[in-house]
Amino acid sequence: MSYYKKMVSIWLSLSILLCGCTDVVDLRAQTFIVGMGIDMAPNNELVLTVQEIMPDGGGGGGEESEGSAGSGDSSSGGASAMKQMRLLTVKGKSLGYCFRELRLRYQKKLTLDKIAYVVIGKPLLNDGILKHIDMLIRHYEINQRVLLFMSDSSAKFAMENDKGRLLDFITKGHLFMPTYIPSELWKEYSRMTSGGIESAMISSIDVSDKALLLKGEAVLRGDRYAMETGKDQNRFMNLLVGERTADVIVFSDNKRTDSVEIKYYKKKVKVGRNRVHLDYKMRGTLFDTLQDKPLIHKQELERKFESKIKLELQNLLKETTDKGTDVLGIGEKFRQKGWDTKDWPHKIKEMEFDIQVEFTIIHGQGLYE
Repeated sequence: MSYYKKMVSIWLSLSILLCGCTDVVDLRAQTFIVGMGIDMAPNNELVLTVQEIMPDGGGGGGEESEGSAGSGDSSSGGASAMKQMRLLTVKGKSLGYCFRELRLRYQKKLTLDKIAYVVIGKPLLNDGILKHIDMLIRHYEINQRVLLFMSDSSAKFAMENDKGRLLDFITKGHLFMPTYIPSELWKEYSRMTSGGIESAMISSIDVSDKALLLKGEAVLRGDRYAMETGKDQNRFMNLLVGERTADVIVFSDNKRTDSVEIKYYKKKVKVGRNRVHLDYKMRGTLFDTLQDKPLIHKQELERKFESKIKLELQNLLKETTDKGTDVLGIGEKFRQKGWDTKDWPHKIKEMEFDIQVEFTIIHGQGLYE
């Protein structure tokens, strides 16, 4: 073997022995953030509250904490999980300053790619949140599918009383709640930056010591709070926009005499310059009835549900458009057609809507002809 070949072999052997993963950071040298809350302070500063999860279950993390996540419920799983979480609150004139303050407080690598949710206080939504959402969108670590929530109280207060319920709901609970419409970061950001031709929606929550409640949808005009739907309207908001329609339960009247579970859903939208036609076709099963033997025929029951669904969709559409919001994205369809969308919040108020609903009970459980 020549001298040069020997030297190459030696260097290759040394490089194999000496090389390693230089970018690996010990878990104890990292701070894992799984949730964030953003509020506005009276002096217009931002208040950022973060939920830290500590993999070793010890006291690793920041130098001091301004709140405890609590001990959760009495079950061993909930209690042990919550012992590994804590909250830290910092203030700054922007999210960038708040993140810098977090790094100074923790004295560790700040890991943000595990963030699952962001809670926004309602006062901040009233002021406008685009610049803050833009910061989250541009951050290379933060997942673009982070879920957004609004709290009537401060986000800090909601997180202090949450006890891990929101994180548990996001990881598995929302799969079993068909009336919940996920508000993903990237989707709502694109709507906020659409110039008003499509309205963003953020899930509204209420957190107490005993429960996590989904109140409805906060509808935004641009990047500011415009209105909020009620809890009972959520099922019809699902049907109106067609986000998550499977297994939605609809009642035939306010007395909840009969109910059906939606199994099939199809929506067609025909957009004109002054009028929009919405055609809904739905099929479902009779879910429950308070009568032992319904006295009406199957066809009559179907017409009853059609009237109820149509009325609720009309009321919900009028309520949202009267606020200058566009939850159906009609303005985006105008843009695609090359039509004028200038002053869209005013134009959507003047738009006329025709709604047709066709509902079929695919098998009548408990029905007697």
